Amino acid sequence: MRASLAARLRAFWEARTRRERVVLALAAALVALLLFDRGVWAPLARERAALIARVPELARTAAEAEALAARVRAGHGAHRAQRALLPLIEEKLAALGLRQALVRLRPQPGRGERFLLELRDAPFLPLVRFVAALGEAGVDTASLRLERAAPGRVHARLVVGR
Repeated sequence: MRASLAARLRAFWEARTRRERVVLALAAALVALLLFDRGVWAPLARERAALIARVPELARTAAEAEALAARVRAGHGAHRAQRALLPLIEEKLAALGLRQALVRLRPQPGRGERFLLELRDAPFLPLVRFVAALGEAGVDTASLRLERAAPGRVHARLVVGR
């Protein structure tokens, strides 16, 4: 089958005049170039443009995260007057617009005040700000588990306490 196809193509090619062969070769090269452009080059160019467009947003996010980390490090050793943990959590959640994402808030057994919080479809940056605000208030984050929900949104499970 393969040999017969090759033989038929060779016979077709040899039956063409020199001018027809040149036109067919140019047409084949043009089709190959078009397929490369539409199948490889154009998708790569679109993806590159999309990534370049995201760079300023990612740079702002990184700078904000660094600033928050510096604030947390600066206030980490400071002793603050401690207030009850539950009202503090509720206040910070409401202030950062995370109250609607909260699906579970439950005390954890053990020494000291500890609470388990579960948030669904929470915006990532306000969640980072929430953890930073708790840290500034002298609240430790014992565990934090994040799962991507959608672009810029996460499902989070964290245990905080003193």
